[in-house]
Formats: sequence, structure tokens, C-alpha cells
Amino acid sequence: MAKYRKKLMERGEADYARAVTVLDDDMETIAIISTERAGRTKGHIPMGEGDVMLRAGINKETGATLFQITASIGYWGDWRFYSLGSYSTPAGPVGVTPRVISRDVITCMAGCKYQETVAVDVDIQTLELIAASGEPWRFRFQGRGPVWNEEMNPAEVKALLAAVSRYKAGRGLS
Repeated sequence: MAKYRKKLMERGEADYARAVTVLDDDMETIAIISTERAGRTKGHIPMGEGDVMLRAGINKETGATLFQITASIGYWGDWRFYSLGSYSTPAGPVGVTPRVISRDVITCMAGCKYQETVAVDVDIQTLELIAASGEPWRFRFQGRGPVWNEEMNPAEVKALLAAVSRYKAGRGLS
């Protein structure tokens, strides 16, 4: 755990800022800003690998912004059906019910490899607190089988918030 956390915390805001992507198609009413390309080392997933990323959806007319934690896990064995979750805040853990984005069978040989992607909405105040904390942001997802624990560097949160601010300022949105 200590080795994983050390590697996770090595990167700074500038590293994450280079990986932030903006999807802004003139045929869409919502612009998407994501840390998906920031990548992740393998987390704390028995017989699996995962990634947790942030996304912001910005209404290009009003500036209203929805923030989302998106988590994707691949694993071998039986379906786990992740349906409960929580994330850390300075005030204590917040329980959430993740929305299922996708559930896929990747391959089947002697056993099957599955991939589940879930999402949770999070408010900007929580993101600002996490960004300022300097501590890893912790997540937990539960279903059938092993609990899935992940962490995110607060510098990744800072990079997303800065990208959202730049996007909105550049378009005169509040």
C-alpha cells in the first residue's frame, strides 16, 4: 500500500494538466473535460485492474457544470455487480450508489474477464476540499466478491478544476 501511494503521489498538478482532455464538438451542447488520459497504476483490486477518473460536463450555454467520478475495473472470475460505494472527505466518508455505465465480457477462456464501469456525481465543494487537502482521495466500491479500493492524487482534482475554470473563462461562462 505504501509503495502504491508513493507512486500515486509522485505526480504534480502540471503532470495531470498535460493529460486533461477537452471534448468540445460544435454539434454538442455539453463540453466534457476529463482526466481519463492521466492513467493509473494498478490499484488495490484482487485479481483485477482499475482506473478512477474525473469528468466535468459543462453546459455550453449556461455554464452549469456537473462533476463525476468514473470508475472502471477489469477482473477475472464471476460478475461482481458493483452497486455500493463511498469516497472520503475531510468530514468523513460519503456513501453513494454508483450508476452503471457499462458491464462487458472482455474474454472467456478457462474463465471470463469482465469489465464494469460506474459513475458517481460529486459537488464542486467536495472537489475543492480534496484539492486543497494534499491527501490521497480514497474510494471504495462493493459488490459480490472482493471490495475494490482506489485512491486519487489531489493534484489530479486540481488539474481538472483548473481546466474547467479556463474553459469557462475562455467562453465567458460563470
